[in-house]
Amino acid sequence: MHERHHTPTTLEGLKSRAKRMKRETGCTHISALDAVAREMGFAHYSAAQVHFTQIGGVE
Repeated sequence: MHERHHTPTTLEGLKSRAKRMKRETGCTHISALDAVAREMGFAHYSAAQVHFTQIGGVE
């Protein structure tokens, strides 16, 4: 059965999803972080990190 992935809403969720993606696909960690960040509507991981830092949603 295929597990459905939901789009994360926190930086912690983004990191967790990226870690899982890296294990499942063998891509690099930064590639996985960027891919998940794009799913969340950000240009890349760094943009997501800045956003969550500004709103106080980091770890």
